[in-house]
Amino acid sequence: MILRAIHVQGWKCFADPIEVGPFAEGLNVLHAPNATGKSTLFEAMLRGLLDGHRVTGREVEALRPWGRALAPTVTVVFSHGGVEYRLTKRFLDRPSSDLARQEGGRFVRLAEGDAADERAREILTRNPPGRGLARVENWGLAQVLWAPQGNLALAGLSGDVIANIRASLGAQVSGTGSGPMEERIEEAYGRFFTPGGKLRTGKDAPAVVRVREALEIAVGAYRDAVAKYQAFEEASRRVEDLRARRAQARRDAEALAQTLSETRARAETYRSLKAEAENRTERAKGEEARYNALKQQIELIATTEKELGSRRSSVERLAVDAPLHAREVEERQKTESDARKALEDVRKGRDAVEAAGEQAKQADRYVHAKKDLERLDDRVRRVTEAEAGLKKRREERAALVAPDEKTLRAVRKALKDRDEAQVRLDAALISVEVVPERDGVLDVVAGEQLGIRQLKRAVPIEEKGSPEVVVDIRGIARIRARGPSGPMADLRAARDQASLRLAKLAEGFGTSEIDVLESLNTKARTLEDRVAEASTRLTTLLGKDTLETLQEERAKCAALLEEIVQHYPQWRVAVPDAMALAAEAKKSRDAFVEQVEHAEGAWQKSQVALSAAREHSTHVGTQLREAERLVKNLCERLVELTSDGKQAAERDAELRTIALAWDAAKASLEEATKKLAGFTVDPSEDVARLEKQLLGVNDSAIKALEAEKSAEGGIEAMVARGPYSTMVLADEDVAKLRRELAVEGLSVAAVKLLRDTVAECRSAALAAVAAPVEMAATRILQRVAGGRLGRVQLGDTFEPGHVLPELAEGSVSVEQVSGGEREQIYLATRLALAEVLARGERQLVVLDDVLTATDTGRLARVMGVLEEAAQRLQVLILTCHPERYRGLAGASFVDLEAIVRGV
Repeated sequence: MILRAIHVQGWKCFADPIEVGPFAEGLNVLHAPNATGKSTLFEAMLRGLLDGHRVTGREVEALRPWGRALAPTVTVVFSHGGVEYRLTKRFLDRPSSDLARQEGGRFVRLAEGDAADERAREILTRNPPGRGLARVENWGLAQVLWAPQGNLALAGLSGDVIANIRASLGAQVSGTGSGPMEERIEEAYGRFFTPGGKLRTGKDAPAVVRVREALEIAVGAYRDAVAKYQAFEEASRRVEDLRARRAQARRDAEALAQTLSETRARAETYRSLKAEAENRTERAKGEEARYNALKQQIELIATTEKELGSRRSSVERLAVDAPLHAREVEERQKTESDARKALEDVRKGRDAVEAAGEQAKQADRYVHAKKDLERLDDRVRRVTEAEAGLKKRREERAALVAPDEKTLRAVRKALKDRDEAQVRLDAALISVEVVPERDGVLDVVAGEQLGIRQLKRAVPIEEKGSPEVVVDIRGIARIRARGPSGPMADLRAARDQASLRLAKLAEGFGTSEIDVLESLNTKARTLEDRVAEASTRLTTLLGKDTLETLQEERAKCAALLEEIVQHYPQWRVAVPDAMALAAEAKKSRDAFVEQVEHAEGAWQKSQVALSAAREHSTHVGTQLREAERLVKNLCERLVELTSDGKQAAERDAELRTIALAWDAAKASLEEATKKLAGFTVDPSEDVARLEKQLLGVNDSAIKALEAEKSAEGGIEAMVARGPYSTMVLADEDVAKLRRELAVEGLSVAAVKLLRDTVAECRSAALAAVAAPVEMAATRILQRVAGGRLGRVQLGDTFEPGHVLPELAEGSVSVEQVSGGEREQIYLATRLALAEVLARGERQLVVLDDVLTATDTGRLARVMGVLEEAAQRLQVLILTCHPERYRGLAGASFVDLEAIVRGV
């Protein structure tokens, strides 16, 4: 992807619209003081390409300018796959996304909404974000190509980027398992080494341990000596570099001055030649226009005459064909009329077919209706019988007057209350018993029951009362009996009340005897059970119907049967065979359908033929009229083209004269063009560039001289300490101990070598993938920092994890080197990966305020690396120190502060 321009508005510090660009395809330096908005532009480009336009959240709200209700909007113009695109995206308020593609010199809309988001995002990543803004892991290729402000470090790359890198390198990685041989190797390895990979110590330690301890001491001394010697060589190389740089700067300044003088002279010559070439171009264009106009007229006359002859031939041919097609139409019309009549004759048999079908249908209805009528008759009979039984049971129950359970309980209680009151009353009354010796009359004057009593000889009679009983025996005596008085009135009232309640409850039953009443109740419950049973039977028979609905349904069935036999009276005698009638009706219908289809096919075929004949005849007529119209138009055009009154020979002669004049003008133009061909570019641009370069070279020469003097002073102090002799003696000690270590630890080393070899084989695939990138990163790093750091070692996800210095026995973590060297390692790795990703297409590399810890000397070497990278990549540097990058050849400098002030 190549960035052309970027336009933002309503985005953080850019409230008003601002456009930056166009950017060159090589080196670009966007510079401005702090807080001007360089990193804001970087963020706007990132969000525009990677985030969906409908994303929301606090992070997105933070994109608004402080204190303003503006919608963040960004437009990115870029090139991808050789095609120019323009992406416009608006966030938060009325969010939108629009992707346009350049077609015919202008941008035409290609996609909008989510589709535009996806098309733009696919350029960099196949790992879209979830909720919220895109994180670094969602950047895709931008994880490698774009370094945010002050952050050159490469964390673990996401899977889609790793896949792209591996695909670019053409690598595949596969793994294997362990086998019996590896198990035996591990067993042998365990006799000498701990599980952690260290040599065993103590009583089980091999003899090689003592030699190794001595060797570690000697190696430490050797490292110190090598470091001092390396520092001496580094200082010497630096002095040589500075001296060469100063000399080169002086030579460059002299060469630039000479070149500048020559270029100024060539610029003046170029301006004169260009003006003359423009004048001759105008003359040549004028003659060319005259020649083309006359040539076109001659060609049009010839073409018109040829076409006129062809059209006249067509008119004659069509005039002959038209009557033939008219006769064909008449014949097709007669054929179609015959086919239509045959179809109508066949269709007349439809009534008989439909009558047979209707008879089969009515027979089926008749059979089913007859069965339904029989079923309904049986059901109505059983329902009628059930209703009669229910009515009889209800009448039996209605004829029986019997108390219910509640009434029985009330009767029992009234009887109990009356008897108890009578017992108490009897206990409180005074009794007088008379046993007459002869018949007589007894008059009760005072007592419970007053009146005359007839006395019978030897029949006792007893009278009771309270508080006294008085009886007269006529002619004999009056007997009075007294006793203690009691609550007789209350007892009598209780007895009378209970008797009255009992009489009221038994009213209507003909008796107050409890046994009789209970017998009546039992009989009533038996009759009620019989009523319920009959009602259940009736309900079961009826279901959801009633007798009236059943009778109504039966009447409908009977009416339907009567209606059917009105049309088919023979069915009164014999029930029809519905299945046989249906089969016969189907057979008739199928035969009829076959005849109709055959007749319709013939009729449709004749219609198609008639339509084709009419269409052909109409087409021939249309062609004839069109040909006649064209002949007329061609005649008018020929008259117009030859209206100048010239003959063909005169026009040809005039064309040759104009051609000679045009050739002369072209020859004059070619002469001026050949002179301009010696100038590949406008020398005036070279003059401005050379003047700027001359100032930069002079400044570099002065700085190199100052650095050279300072470095020479440091070398003199190092020479006095004899670093080389010290290093040689230490090296001899190390070599002696290493020989002893090799002898003592031969078997140990063999086992370890065998185990390490197996492990290396298992990781060979990954090493093969990372090796090309490691080599490229190492080459770039050594150009910048020299060979002291050795080879760059990448992890499985291509992040630089270690370096392998030549003097170190193992790798050194990147975190252990200086800050300046660390950012140089990251830059080298990013550029190496960028070259891999740019194999198929030129890519944009963005460096936002990086290399802040790199010194001037190494930064000068970085400039050379960036200049070479710009041949394959577009490099955009964001910085607040443009003077550090003035030495970049061919760089395009963009002053953001000036653009903002001009807004």
